[in-house]
Amino acid sequence: MHFDWDLLLLSPFFISNKLTRTTLRKEFKGEDLGILLDVGCGDKPHKRCLICQTYIGIETQKTDYVDVIYDGKIMPFSNGVFDTVLCTEVLEHVREPSRFLHEISRVLKKVDN
Repeated sequence: MHFDWDLLLLSPFFISNKLTRTTLRKEFKGEDLGILLDVGCGDKPHKRCLICQTYIGIETQKTDYVDVIYDGKIMPFSNGVFDTVLCTEVLEHVREPSRFLHEISRVLKKVDN
């Protein structure tokens, strides 16, 4: 059982972040997610519960946690760079959801079936 003291002590969104972390831990069960892009990363509250080779946080404003600044339209990455894209609590803030989702699809690696 994981108790996320950092969320309890540092986050006013303890309950929603805790539920998200619990779900991520359950769904990915220690799976390596490769090169991961956290869109709308905030203070990267979910980084501790995911296993990945590289964790890149992108936001529209710079903070100590943000790795890459994004203009809200075009993500500054080449096509097919990321194995995983994490995007929580962001879509409701996006003005053009279909364009935003297209950008996420563009930067994700294509999976051969």
